[in-house]
Amino acid sequence: GMSPDEVSMKLYSDPRFINARELAGALRERISPGDRLYVLGSEPQIYFWSGAKPATPYVLANPLFGNYASAGRRQEEVWKALFEAPPEYLILCFPFSIPLFPASDLTLVGRVLDLVSEQYRPVAWMSRNNFGKVLPAINFSRRDFEESRFDLFLFRREGGGKTNWNG
Repeated sequence: GMSPDEVSMKLYSDPRFINARELAGALRERISPGDRLYVLGSEPQIYFWSGAKPATPYVLANPLFGNYASAGRRQEEVWKALFEAPPEYLILCFPFSIPLFPASDLTLVGRVLDLVSEQYRPVAWMSRNNFGKVLPAINFSRRDFEESRFDLFLFRREGGGKTNWNG
């Protein structure tokens, strides 16, 4: 029979679940009890596999960016939580992990990208082209997100933890 990774690739033609498991597993080895995480995207399995506590009640992006009357209020709720108590770790997912509709409000995306540039440093990332392998920190720019140059990108809040993923 096929391995779970082979089944995942056959069903989805995309390594997103494999990459999520690998990055979450590497994060699990690094986090301290009580460390919080925010994932900008709809990848709830990362919270489960990493053992990190979600920084907000929303582990899926659908209620935040879906075509719902409450989406704006929910984005404000998430932003308030992130601004008032920034999590130790933050993961940006490739943009297609955020369910967008023609009327989707992207205010939260911009705010999170600003927060990353102001308070976080890159720690590790995963590429769709080199799936299953956690790569050490590289420079990050907003354009990397806009052009979907990565699958998952992990950040650590300034002043905490190791920046050298291999160390």
